[in-house]
Amino acid sequence: MSTAHELALRIRGVIAALCLAVGDVERGLYKDADRARLASYLDALAAALRVGSTTRQGPVVDSLRVNETGQQPAIEPPRADQ
Repeated sequence: MSTAHELALRIRGVIAALCLAVGDVERGLYKDADRARLASYLDALAAALRVGSTTRQGPVVDSLRVNETGQQPAIEPPRADQ
């Protein structure tokens, strides 16, 4: 199995896990600390997917945290195209 194929399989697995987690988060099955940890992992994933995105075509993943009141923070995370 090539490295690219193995990476593709892992990405598919992560996407499937994220789909399941979305429902669990919406149902309130995660504690606050767990949600914060999941959010930090998603931040890291989004940053990793943005790396080098200006040199190739394809989707650019951008994330923005929303606080407990549903408001966006005053400072947005840096974007890859800036």
